[in-house]
Amino acid sequence: MVMLKVVEKFNVFPEKFILDENVHAFGEVRNPATSLCLDTLGKDEKATIPLSIYSCQNGVSANQYFSLSKHDDLRREDTCAVVSGHGSDSLPVILSACAYIDHNQKWVLEKNGAIVHHPSKLCLDIEGLKNNDQLQLKKCEPNKPSQQWRFEHYSTS
Repeated sequence: MVMLKVVEKFNVFPEKFILDENVHAFGEVRNPATSLCLDTLGKDEKATIPLSIYSCQNGVSANQYFSLSKHDDLRREDTCAVVSGHGSDSLPVILSACAYIDHNQKWVLEKNGAIVHHPSKLCLDIEGLKNNDQLQLKKCEPNKPSQQWRFEHYSTS
């Protein structure tokens, strides 16, 4: 007789963010028109770094793994996307340490694939950008290809 022990999955570090739990979407974040993806470019995330773009690596690069949490953070394990600056129609996006409550790091994924920075109502846009460039926020334009994004996985719950 074989006895099987059922082990429940649980987070032994409850303060640690798990990239595929309590999220709307996760994985590679791709602009289908260009096959460019959100990327950290391997920079040290202990410091504030630019949120950049790079050719999509088809899910094999940890530098391209992001989540849109159920708290509306566009994030990695310890860093969140925030806007650098204000008052313009084109703003750079950076990754910095996630704050427990920071309205500047709230994002919305629209049905058309646009990722909207909630406070500014501007969209992630890669128009005119190439590998290694810093991602920008620009005025949202419905169905503009450079503002459409696809996550690798979407949560069903």
